[in-house]
Amino acid sequence: MSVRLDEQTRDLESSRIRLSEDLKFLPRIRGQEFVCVIESPAKGTFYRVGHSEYVLISLLDGRLTVAQAITLASRQLGPKALTRAQGLQVVQWLLDSGLGDRMGESAGSSFAGKPEGNAGADALQYLNPFWTKIPLGSPDAFFQFATRGLGWLFSPVATLLGVLMIASAIICLGIHWDRFVSSSATILSPMNWLWLGLAWLGLKIIHEIGHGIACRYHGGDVRETGVILILFAPMAYVDVTSCWRFSSRWQRIHVAAAGMYIELVVAAISVFWWSNTESVVASHLLYNVIVMASVSTFLFNANPLMRFDGYYILSDFLQIPNLASEGANYLKGQTARMFFGTAAAPPRDAGFGGLCIRLYGVAALIWKLLICVSLTATASVLFSGAGIVLAMVGVTLWFGKPLFQGVAAVWSRFHESRVSCFRAVGVANVIVAFSAIVLLYVPWPGNVTAPGIVDYADRCVVRTRSSGFVEQILVENGQAVQQGQVLMRLQNDELRLKQYELESELEQGRVRLRIARDDQDFGAVQIAQSNLQAVQERLNEVRQQTESLTIQSPVAGTIISRALEDSLGTYYQEGAEILVIGSEQDKELVVSIDQQDMQLFSATIDDQANIRLAGNRYTGTLRSVDPRASTQIPHPAMSVAVGGMLAVTVGRNEDDESQMLTEPRFRATIGLSSDVCTNVGAGQQGYAILGAQQMSIGSFLWTRAMRWLERLLTPTLRG
Repeated sequence: MSVRLDEQTRDLESSRIRLSEDLKFLPRIRGQEFVCVIESPAKGTFYRVGHSEYVLISLLDGRLTVAQAITLASRQLGPKALTRAQGLQVVQWLLDSGLGDRMGESAGSSFAGKPEGNAGADALQYLNPFWTKIPLGSPDAFFQFATRGLGWLFSPVATLLGVLMIASAIICLGIHWDRFVSSSATILSPMNWLWLGLAWLGLKIIHEIGHGIACRYHGGDVRETGVILILFAPMAYVDVTSCWRFSSRWQRIHVAAAGMYIELVVAAISVFWWSNTESVVASHLLYNVIVMASVSTFLFNANPLMRFDGYYILSDFLQIPNLASEGANYLKGQTARMFFGTAAAPPRDAGFGGLCIRLYGVAALIWKLLICVSLTATASVLFSGAGIVLAMVGVTLWFGKPLFQGVAAVWSRFHESRVSCFRAVGVANVIVAFSAIVLLYVPWPGNVTAPGIVDYADRCVVRTRSSGFVEQILVENGQAVQQGQVLMRLQNDELRLKQYELESELEQGRVRLRIARDDQDFGAVQIAQSNLQAVQERLNEVRQQTESLTIQSPVAGTIISRALEDSLGTYYQEGAEILVIGSEQDKELVVSIDQQDMQLFSATIDDQANIRLAGNRYTGTLRSVDPRASTQIPHPAMSVAVGGMLAVTVGRNEDDESQMLTEPRFRATIGLSSDVCTNVGAGQQGYAILGAQQMSIGSFLWTRAMRWLERLLTPTLRG
């Protein structure tokens, strides 16, 4: 089978490549394997190649063609030599990395370490609000002076003592953990943002000083320092890539970890000080330092998917310089293979190293997309409508350069091999068609959830039939009662006095009736009987009112009154509500629905809904959905202020303790069967779960995206 070479490959083989004059080659031994580290001082970058690659690269002197260099390397190394395809990949990598150029082409841009045409794109990066790098010059003289007095901090003995101090601080923090957690209530308060910012700025300066001193301690130099603005939040940086000259990777890891180490030492000192101070101000400031020196260190600096300390530690530990670039090149090769059918270049590290490069490339791409979405959302929230424009500019500048390079590569390939371009168009059409089918016709596989709380469906309200003061309470909240059971007793002295007076008046009437009968005065008898009957009727009515001062349960159920014990001695008017009795066999789940899910819930009334309560799954029937959205909280226990799941706002005045939802929500009820009612208790919180199969994947994502955008724009539109 013959292989047809495209024009680009034939052109590369016949080219003469000249390496950049400032390149330095540093031989290393890794285990039993010879490797060579290539340093580009102009770019401040380092690359590692194997022995076979090094032999080929060393032959590229500008006199031999690439084909001649590959042939000569094959004669020198024999079976260990690179194949022709591998040799071409190495040469192309040299050109893409700016480590050499073709003879006869302008060398200015290549020797500067950047391919021609990138200067404008790099200049635009200074306008990117997501990530702006501002160099401020070389601080090497400062770090050379600082290392004389502080270099001992990074000696083995001092490092070991620092690690022990950090471990002791963790133990101390565990002892005072309750106090530490309780102090976190105001950490994100707007009043504390200034102190957090100052702690962040000071710690990051100390962090970078730690890197620089550690690098100088091991014999390196600090090429550059500056500021990186991540969504206008400043972070200092120092360029300590010279540590790649160190023969020991543990020294390089020490340099990479020095910033985090020094921050954690500061956090440890702050923990000891915080745990022993009685000053409220000092305690608050030290708490900010502890949080920023620990949380931010692990979230940002220790993350290997970002170009911070964790990345360089991982790269050194795996002994793969430029791990991110290798992973990105792997993804580019796979993309070209899928669209154009070209052979993808495998990672130059075989075995475990190649696997790490593949995994890192995929993980870094996913992380970059997540960061892009997160920064877009953050910019939109922080800066409202202007933030959305800012986010769009950032996304354009972030992805504009690789997109432009991709379009330029496709245009160049179109002139070299139109067949491969037609293939790419076909593959793209298939992907678009498949994506459209999935988005428009495939149901959303996930579920929609809404928070809810179990409550009694049919409540019996117990009211007073006579006015009086609460004299005795015989039940408590949550107690099960039987029909007719005495719940409480009221006291009404006026009513009892009135009863006594009527009873006395009744006795007097009976005496008058007997006298009239003895005197055989029939007119007086009729009057006495009439008066006696009227008094008896009034007495019966008063007796009923007196008996109603003893309040009994009209039904069997459970007492619902959160402040029942506080009502002792309280005066209740006739007809006032005292407590509520709910039936244990008739409960429902009161659900609070987000506005974007209203359509789905409304379409499933009278259908079965899944419920999750305390880790168990149940089913119920969606009985009703209130079509009117409200900011009134469905149940007090659902407030986030008392451990619930709904965000609320509290009254602005100090005396106003009312709570309202932060945004309008819909109320729905799900009926529970008697079997479920037996297993769950009122006040138990959980979720209602509805399948979103009625919506396609595209409709579901579009609805969510539009709702999210509406939430972002609402404050701006109202303003």
